[in-house]
Amino acid sequence: MDRDVLVIGAGISGLRLAGQLARQGRQVAVLERARGVGGRCATRRVDGVAVDHGVPLIHGRSEELAGILDELPDAEKIHGWPLRVRGPGTPCQPEAYRSGSVRVALRSGVSALAKHLARGVDVKLGVQVRGIERHGGTLRVVADGGTWEAGCVVVSAPPPEAAGLLAGLGDGGEMAGVRALVRRVIPLPCLTLLAGYDRVADDGFDLVLPGPSSPVHSLINDGSKRGSSEGQVLVVQAAPGWSRRMMDGDEDAWTRELLDAAARELGGWVLEPAWVQAHAWRHARVQPGDEMSHPVLVRLDGGAMLGLCGDAFHPAGGVEGALMSGRELAARILTDTDRRTNGGG
Repeated sequence: MDRDVLVIGAGISGLRLAGQLARQGRQVAVLERARGVGGRCATRRVDGVAVDHGVPLIHGRSEELAGILDELPDAEKIHGWPLRVRGPGTPCQPEAYRSGSVRVALRSGVSALAKHLARGVDVKLGVQVRGIERHGGTLRVVADGGTWEAGCVVVSAPPPEAAGLLAGLGDGGEMAGVRALVRRVIPLPCLTLLAGYDRVADDGFDLVLPGPSSPVHSLINDGSKRGSSEGQVLVVQAAPGWSRRMMDGDEDAWTRELLDAAARELGGWVLEPAWVQAHAWRHARVQPGDEMSHPVLVRLDGGAMLGLCGDAFHPAGGVEGALMSGRELAARILTDTDRRTNGGG
């Protein structure tokens, strides 16, 4: 199946890029291995209740982000969340809590942002991409169940995953520089627990940051975003170093350790959940300061274009960086193709 542009990954950057290109008349398809869009803007439904188990909120300072948030229904947004923050730890992105930054939680879950960006975009879910190959003047995307071809392929997956997808393109020419850039970024992992409780209580916090002595980085009172009277939901996000050490260990063991650590911060009730679910984010976020200045776009021998975008490819990082990376790369693709169409070389 041929398109002008194929995007691998239906995270925030890939969706933003695809939407921009589609609105300019380009034939675009987004290939996503998961059952839904959003990447780390991930929301599960447990017993009918939405739970954010990746990014807990949306924040930033740019007009780009503010404009996207303005498009969402007012009833969806909780401005300023988390309002009640305690503990000596440091947030993943401290600038979210500084003056001038917009900070918003979404009542139906952060995946609502991704679903909004996906409107009008041709997203193919459940497509496991295995690699990218050169095919004359185009690139061929090899996936389970078939192949796709396009004059431009954009990879919006985390850099370690992108490295695997690019293996079939060789090491020569422009690819040497692309590979060096991809290897430069090492995302941080995050082991995450979702725990539900029959108790209905307000313990006076939206977010607790225990500090470096704990294996827990963040304790998130996810139910405070929902206004649910059915029970309390706690999301426990482990610290990056601890997550890296325990990533391939026994899930039951690290689940118990995280619950024990959470109980030391919040009380014994944490040890008696009605249900628990675990999720291992191998590539949860980019180390602050390691982000690149711009997304990548190269024209390979034969004329095909290869792009890379995502939160690792914009200095803002996080959701905001992903949005701006996708928009910037879309603009560069449009400029390049228009110039060639008009005889600009």
